Amino acid sequence: MSVQRFVNLYGEALAYGGLALLAGVLAADPRWLGQIPEILVMLAAGVVLRGLAVPLSKYSYLNQTGLVALSGSLLVGMPAAALAVTGAVLGADWVWQRKPVRVAWINLGREVIALVAAYGVYAAILRMSDIAAPGISVATIPALFFYLLAYFVIGRLLFYLTLIVRAKLEQDEQLLIVRYECIAYFATVIATATVVATVVEWPPLAWVFVAAALGALGLLLKRMLEEAISAEELNKIHAMEAVITSNLSLDDSFRRIERLAHRLVDWGDFRVYRVADGRLTLAYRSGIGWVVRGEPSADTATLRAAIVAAGKTEVIDDVTRDKRIADAREEVQSLVIVPLKFGDQVIGTLELEHHKKRVYRRKDILTISTFATQLATAIHITELRRPLVETVERMTQQLGTLTHAAVGLREAAAAVAVSTQAIRSGVASEEGEVSGGLEATETLSQMSRRVSDDGAEAARKNRQQIRDAIELLVALKTFVGESSIKVQRLGQVSRRITGFIASIRELADMTNLLALNAAIEAARAGKHGKGFAVVAEEVRHLAEQSASAAAEAAQLVEDIHRQVGEVVEQMRRGQVNVGGVEEVSAGALEALDAIVAATADATTHARRIATAAGEQDTAFTKLRQRIHAVAAIAGKNRTEADDVATRAGEAARGLTELELATRELEAVATMLRELTRGFASVA
Repeated sequence: MSVQRFVNLYGEALAYGGLALLAGVLAADPRWLGQIPEILVMLAAGVVLRGLAVPLSKYSYLNQTGLVALSGSLLVGMPAAALAVTGAVLGADWVWQRKPVRVAWINLGREVIALVAAYGVYAAILRMSDIAAPGISVATIPALFFYLLAYFVIGRLLFYLTLIVRAKLEQDEQLLIVRYECIAYFATVIATATVVATVVEWPPLAWVFVAAALGALGLLLKRMLEEAISAEELNKIHAMEAVITSNLSLDDSFRRIERLAHRLVDWGDFRVYRVADGRLTLAYRSGIGWVVRGEPSADTATLRAAIVAAGKTEVIDDVTRDKRIADAREEVQSLVIVPLKFGDQVIGTLELEHHKKRVYRRKDILTISTFATQLATAIHITELRRPLVETVERMTQQLGTLTHAAVGLREAAAAVAVSTQAIRSGVASEEGEVSGGLEATETLSQMSRRVSDDGAEAARKNRQQIRDAIELLVALKTFVGESSIKVQRLGQVSRRITGFIASIRELADMTNLLALNAAIEAARAGKHGKGFAVVAEEVRHLAEQSASAAAEAAQLVEDIHRQVGEVVEQMRRGQVNVGGVEEVSAGALEALDAIVAATADATTHARRIATAAGEQDTAFTKLRQRIHAVAAIAGKNRTEADDVATRAGEAARGLTELELATRELEAVATMLRELTRGFASVA
């Protein structure tokens, strides 16, 4: 079951249930037939008390109908009181306030049900307390207390049930209603006690004075309640002003004002139009109200344009009877169009439509005009702040660009610092390389001169040594040849010596033989031959020694001859080996001459190299001077690079500070934009 279906069924139940209870009560207790004057007095009082109701919210109101119901039920009986309340509700709601008949019957049923149900609680407590008849006494105080409590609870519950089910009441509004309902009902209870006590205890003449006093106090209370409730509404209006001065967007401001206004005024449709380029355009349409909404009719648009031109509020209580908007939608029964004015300038309209006729009272129109003024102020402030917002937006964009530029410059400065550091390191390395190049150049020059000098000197020394060696080889050949000849001659001499030794040996043999013969002869001579024998013996010994020496000499000569032969053979082979030394020496001399010539050429080239080395030395000297100059420049560059690196570091730090300052300025601009953009958006 939908909420609307429940509300409709609930209204019908109240209307028919109240009438049924009223009929049952009147039928059960016919005493009311004899109480017509009392009923008329109560009816008149009820109409006045209900007609002078105090509006509490757009959905509720405060009245003193309970005074008639409670005091009448206690004094003349519940049937007469119920009948008087029925007449008072119909007279006040339908006749006086021109509410629809259906609404009046629902209110009638609710009041009757609350009265009958509460009186039933009262009667039940009396019965449980064994009190025979109702009346005012100490014994009936508990029953009276629960009667008053039951009437308040049942009556207020029946009244606010549909609002609770439809979630029409916000929390602060609920507290407001409970507070003022309790205050008003407390006044009702006091007035009821006063009326009952006056009627019971005082004569009828005193009733007039008491009634006058209660009337005056009632009006005073009504005024006080109206002032208090107006103060509450004023707080809501101040809340609207706070919304206007906040940093909300225009749409958000419209929504906030709409919610605050909806606590005071009800509507089916809520529209805000703005004048732009001489035309009225829809700026905002409420989300609160009818679920299904059509577009405003053409007659409504025509009336809207006329109101903008005239600058006056138009209130139509019954749309069906106004020919100016004959084509209005069926659900539209009431229409209010208020021009949005700032000073004398009309900048738009506020339109409210309702499905009930004559729903907007004078106070509601004043309230609608108040928040229409707030809407106009919000729109006008938006128009005034638009250039500022656009300027802030541009400034924010420029600050964003500046921030990006600062970041880029900071990164570039950091890169320059890194590059400068690398250049500084490179310059230092270059300076070291230049110094090494100077040393290498000097060493190369010295080595070139040394190589040239050493080459010439070595060529001279080697040429003489090789020539001496070749001459020694040639002399060795001659010496070997001469030695070979002499050795051959020595061999010949040794052969002759061998022959001579052979002759000596033969001579020794012959001597030995002669000695032997002499000995023989001496032996033959006897004594005369002894001396001769001795000589012969000596000669024999000498011959033997000669033979022995000859043999040894022969052996020695044989050895010498053999060795001489070996030497001759060796000399022959040496002569053969040395035989080609002249040709080889000649070739060696030619090669040596070529080597010497080449060495001379090399020496010449070496001299040229030396000369070139000298020239190179001169060039190297100049190069060294230039490198020294480069080194000086490199040193200066390194100093400048250090200075650039320092400045780049300082620039990077400065750009970092600039970036931080730019970001802070951007944050300020963002804050300013947020403060101003709330009134810059166009619905």
